Amino acid sequence: MSELKNLFPENTPQGQKQAVNSNKQIITVTAGAGTGKTWVLSNRYARLLLSSNEVLPKDILTLTYTETAASEMKSRIEERVI
Repeated sequence: MSELKNLFPENTPQGQKQAVNSNKQIITVTAGAGTGKTWVLSNRYARLLLSSNEVLPKDILTLTYTETAASEMKSRIEERVI
């Protein structure tokens, strides 16, 4: 199983850390443009996959508003887990 490498860069806001590490089944990330929503969702997805052999991609739903953000999220997740 891959490791979560560099999960939290220096100066990561506490709220982003909490969202990534939350054990709640459902979280909502709301914020303005360029504030790190895609980063949070990508890292949460990777953490869920890499922290349990029982969690599969089919078990996780991550939504975003634009195709650009979805493409960026996919790339970031692939970088972490592949």
